[in-house]
Amino acid sequence: MGKHSSIVLIGPALPFRGGISETQHQFALSLIKRGHHVQLWTFTKLYPQIIFPGSSQYSTDYHDDGLNVSRKIHAYNPMTWKRVAQELNKLNPQIVVFRYYTPLLTFCYRGIMKLLDKHILKIGFVDNWVAHEKRIYDGFLNKIFAQHIDKFSALSENVASQIASNIHSKPIWHNPHPISKDLYPKIEKTKARKQLGWNQSSNILLFYGIIRKYKGLDVLLRSLSRDLLDRENIELKVVGDCYQSKAYYRKLIKSNQLDQKVQCYFQFAGKTLTQLVFSAADLLVLPYRSATQSGIIPLSYHYDLPLVVSDVEGIARIVKRDQSGLVSKHFPSDFYQTIISSLQKEKIESFKANILKSKSSYDWDYFTEQWISFVNSS
Repeated sequence: MGKHSSIVLIGPALPFRGGISETQHQFALSLIKRGHHVQLWTFTKLYPQIIFPGSSQYSTDYHDDGLNVSRKIHAYNPMTWKRVAQELNKLNPQIVVFRYYTPLLTFCYRGIMKLLDKHILKIGFVDNWVAHEKRIYDGFLNKIFAQHIDKFSALSENVASQIASNIHSKPIWHNPHPISKDLYPKIEKTKARKQLGWNQSSNILLFYGIIRKYKGLDVLLRSLSRDLLDRENIELKVVGDCYQSKAYYRKLIKSNQLDQKVQCYFQFAGKTLTQLVFSAADLLVLPYRSATQSGIIPLSYHYDLPLVVSDVEGIARIVKRDQSGLVSKHFPSDFYQTIISSLQKEKIESFKANILKSKSSYDWDYFTEQWISFVNSS
């Protein structure tokens, strides 16, 4: 394969919202920077709106990165997949990368991959292999997807290990999830809090991201009490689109008498709100029940925000390695005490210093260079 390859990236991209869409753009830009010829192909339809649990599938952030995004793929209409494969064969790229984060994409991807010319190298770019909310057919669909993939790349050692445990004959490479270069810069904490209307003197915890059961917001809320939060002058801010019942969480907050200490922004956070809440917070809390990897950790690193996480493999390993926060080993019973310990001034400063030292490991340029070396290796 030549020094400068022709590459098509297939997966969510703008106007679809979310971290996977954003990283597709970041990856494309980094590849182009190295002289590769890259096209982004995304979906005309991704999920039927009737089954989509969030407020919208689409981003409202303006995004002018100069990339030409082609909306060509209908994820759940098999009649369109042959045409996509024919267009790819006519384009004749050296590499096609399939972004894989749910087994539900297997049917669409297989419908395209099985019709591609044999000389086209097919790479699986995997965010999740074992689903957070498991279904009985997930393993079967993973294996069907793998049949047509030549090589796998993953965004964490944990995901790579999961793939390797099921797929024994395909090369697998992994590297930590890079920090986006498209995020707004950190702003001064008092300024961010003033814009948000947040208390300047409180210790503020941030729970951020799409709210689903596996992320454990309910467990976090149950670990808190009004007396404890009053004693330590702590407030919790919850920011993210809710894929479950909002009423369930509001009832939990009210029943635990946390109304004055917990504030919920049940909405998808664009870049401006993300900038404000990460700049304003003292600590990011990830009380996950399960995790393979998290794009929120590099987001936290961008804003120099320390973390407290539950002791699950996909996130605990990163925080322990980088010493960017604390892990609650006896989750959930000790989660609150771990938060209190993390809020000590000397620990906060130490975590921030460690995050600064770790950032070079989460660079898109380094990631892309290593990825290309893997793809080109025999």
